[in-house]
Amino acid sequence: MLIQSEVLKVGADFRISIPVSEKSRKNGLITAIASEQETTLRIPSSSFRIELTTFVQRNIDTTEEDFEDFEFHYEPGVVYQFLPTLAVKVAYESKMAHHKHKDLTTVDNKEAAVQTGVKWNVTRYLNLNPYIDVSTKAPLSARTAKVGAELNWTIL
Repeated sequence: MLIQSEVLKVGADFRISIPVSEKSRKNGLITAIASEQETTLRIPSSSFRIELTTFVQRNIDTTEEDFEDFEFHYEPGVVYQFLPTLAVKVAYESKMAHHKHKDLTTVDNKEAAVQTGVKWNVTRYLNLNPYIDVSTKAPLSARTAKVGAELNWTIL
């Protein structure tokens, strides 16, 4: 956590990935360097907070083929905390990518979705966040919606 107060929290991480799947190795991926940043602003005297999560990743590969060499995601959202350990969230998520060999100002919109979900702090160190993503690029259907969950475990 970079900044932590009663109203504002700002955190970030740094990640280095190595290719472990056959597909990654066939695509010539050497490594990926990434960072996720999260900013939370609690609205005083209310159960609401505003969140902004951003993610950047640089993929490094050995091929000359078209490849996503840079990714950027952002997700602004609103959270309502109705119990100390349970909240609901509504957010808009956008994912963009730059392809190798294209002009640096050319970025493709990969995906955009509205996400609704629950944030459950099971313990101080473990939280579970099930969600539903609905794509904004196509009409609502079972094919344009995704169900998923994040499981976060803090060791330190």
